[in-house]
Amino acid sequence: MFIIDDTGVLKPYASKTEGMAYQHCPVLGTEALCNVAVASCYSANDRYIPLEVKFYKTESEFVIGKNDPDFKSNLELAKELITDVMDKKYPLSMSSLMPGILQAIS
Repeated sequence: MFIIDDTGVLKPYASKTEGMAYQHCPVLGTEALCNVAVASCYSANDRYIPLEVKFYKTESEFVIGKNDPDFKSNLELAKELITDVMDKKYPLSMSSLMPGILQAIS
């Protein structure tokens, strides 16, 4: 099975780390000082094999915020990960992807 997951790593004392911000932390389900990443992995027989990770940067890290062409939301990062997997032709069954996500990247 192909999995896309966003996760947060709490960093209460690392205020100068890139990507660090008071933001929604998926692990806690609330806002916290953390880094957030979107990852793709393959799961088979209770084993997880990481494929790629893309780190989320908050809009405050860009000069013109969300309007900066380099800014990407978690959903945009997830779409990139799916496209990367499809482009690299990993031997994964794409039937496990939700039809809505496939439609969003086409």
